[in-house]
Amino acid sequence: MAALRDALIETMLLDEERFRRRLPDLVETHKLRSVDPDPTGESPADILQNIDALNPDSVTPFERKIIAKIVRLGTAPLGLTLTGPAYQDNPLRYATQTFREMTGYSLAALRGENLRLLQGPATDPESVASLQGGSTSGNSEPSNCGTTGQTAHGSETE
Repeated sequence: MAALRDALIETMLLDEERFRRRLPDLVETHKLRSVDPDPTGESPADILQNIDALNPDSVTPFERKIIAKIVRLGTAPLGLTLTGPAYQDNPLRYATQTFREMTGYSLAALRGENLRLLQGPATDPESVASLQGGSTSGNSEPSNCGTTGQTAHGSETE
């Protein structure tokens, strides 16, 4: 999964044109059969209009571009999120379908919340500290970390 995670991050950082060119290779290389490799005809605005619990006016232009990419990867086997470190308490701005299924939370329940809500008794404090360091250092690079959390129903998830 580490190779897939790294490839997803690398792909997300591409501009829209390069993202569209890279997506079919990503789907093929990592056997992401549930991801549509050719989202032709769908503009970021079209994609955002079809997301329940998301008012397109409630996100910045930068977030719109990132969310449009994340939506296309929404059924990849890794859950992806976009948070807003520039906002008070780093709220979640968007989470993929896979992430929502893994955690049991709807997008409406997650939006505006800090991902701290997923912490449970088995959550490793060192993993949390690592994530906090990445989000408060002023570094705009993506960060990732494996951690045990708690679903909406109280069961553990990784």
